[in-house]
Amino acid sequence: MDPEFTTHLAIAQVWGSTAFLLAETPVLPINCSDYAAALNKGVLDIHKKYGSALAQKGISLGRYMCLMVGYVVLHPMGTPV
Repeated sequence: MDPEFTTHLAIAQVWGSTAFLLAETPVLPINCSDYAAALNKGVLDIHKKYGSALAQKGISLGRYMCLMVGYVVLHPMGTPV
């Protein structure tokens, strides 16, 4: 079999290298400021289209809008929060 565990060591090293590469490589490169701007645009579109219907049902997007505006204003270049 493998009394000195050389095969086990080699496989563990390959998996370790693979895990390191996956951890260091962005799987989905996302620009946070672009993402925040798109979310903000989406909620503004929803507010324009369905604002009165949401208000009649007691649903408010105000808190979300304040949070998104704060993020876009405070972090315009996608800097870490």
